[in-house]
Amino acid sequence: MPVRSSGEILKEARINAGLTQEQFSEGICSSNSLARIERGELGVSASTFQALLSRVGITSELMPCFASRDDFECYYLLKKINWRLEHYELKSVADELQAIKDMNWANNKYYFQEWILYRCISQVLSFDCNYDEVYEELVNALYVSRESFDFEDFKTQLLSQTEINLLLLIEDVALLCNKDELVFNIHNQLRTYIINSTMTFLEKDFLLAKDALVYTGYLMRTCDYEEALKISDRYRHLMVQREDNITLMFLTFEVGLCHYQLGNLAEAELYELKYRLIYYRLSDDDYEDNLKKMRALITPKDHLYYQDYLVAKSVNQPPEKALALLKDALDCTLPEFDFQSIKLYRLTWEELCILNLMCNDSSAEPYLVAMDFQQIVSYVNDVIHDPILFSSIAPKLYTNYIRCLSIEMSATTPMNFFETYCSSPVSAAEYGFHLFIYSQANGEKNNLDDCYKYGVYSCNLQALYELENNSKLLMKYITKKYLTKFEY
Repeated sequence: MPVRSSGEILKEARINAGLTQEQFSEGICSSNSLARIERGELGVSASTFQALLSRVGITSELMPCFASRDDFECYYLLKKINWRLEHYELKSVADELQAIKDMNWANNKYYFQEWILYRCISQVLSFDCNYDEVYEELVNALYVSRESFDFEDFKTQLLSQTEINLLLLIEDVALLCNKDELVFNIHNQLRTYIINSTMTFLEKDFLLAKDALVYTGYLMRTCDYEEALKISDRYRHLMVQREDNITLMFLTFEVGLCHYQLGNLAEAELYELKYRLIYYRLSDDDYEDNLKKMRALITPKDHLYYQDYLVAKSVNQPPEKALALLKDALDCTLPEFDFQSIKLYRLTWEELCILNLMCNDSSAEPYLVAMDFQQIVSYVNDVIHDPILFSSIAPKLYTNYIRCLSIEMSATTPMNFFETYCSSPVSAAEYGFHLFIYSQANGEKNNLDDCYKYGVYSCNLQALYELENNSKLLMKYITKKYLTKFEY
């Protein structure tokens, strides 16, 4: 991955903002110093670099400043490790942790602290560790950034993101080490701290869900299963938009366990089956077997469970059969649904997902499917004001909508459509697909420079997620139709 010099970044930011060197540097450094920095003749401190970027509205998070190549490599690897831990890729995590250690953590104590956090998380996720030793290591990690730490009263301190995550993991490990009083103390203080922080709602919900996961275990240990069910189910719903997340996986398991302890055996088995259907890579036979068990447990009154069952059953079915099952699923809560009157409804997350899947599986003419997609997109953009619900449904909806239009894409497709939806907030993998389509759209418009540029971006993002077939397909398509040579 290339690292650009600070001078190049500052020069580009200044030119894009339409500022002279005198205007850009005023009150921060001399214009002569800025000129030398831009030419690469003079270094720049992190504080000056970030002050200059702030002048044109660019935060330090978007353009972090690195002291050396090792500094960047450690930063980048730590970000990759965080992502891998969320996807349970423990073997790759072990290799990357060792690589950071080999670089001596770039002589950065905060990288070392974060490294300890991720190593301990990987040990806990492996279920093969001495929890007392992990607990001691986590407590010592707090002292990397602090001379002392009072677990009895820390809610008034200013905590870093790494320290918050260390406390969450200490809370988790303390429960496994039977330190119940410590679990209770951390939960009460950390929950208050997170709620009153300036983090975004999504960040708060994610951290509170991790805390709820541990606190639910504490409540179950004290046999307060009613409260444990209430808390775990609430945060399970909040985590639905991160359905590939470990926290959601364990919260789903805890909800089922609470139902079991309360004697709700049918609900407990339903949650177990839902957990297995979503998170286990079952063979087709196992999948069908679990679906049959799920159907046998559902009574005529269980409309929402039956809706979940029909959606799960539509997976891996031929388009026509899948569409029929999805229509039946929608009828459970919205009989005689009318696309043309969609804005008169107040749709749930599940109903929006079903509509998205129905359009995706439709065998109708592409222009008719596009019209239905447009109705859903209009609803999501104009009616949904809940940022959590919006962020959980919009990315996949936009991806499917773009895929639908790409089937009939021609030189008449307006570029502003792709510019709008290809810049929507999505995962890196989905963004790679959006750029795939955007590259083709530029080709149809004979904008060959942009076709090549966004094609390169798409191929590299697809390769990052090991989707090499997508990269090869786009490369072949662009080479054959627009350009004689395409490399990435």
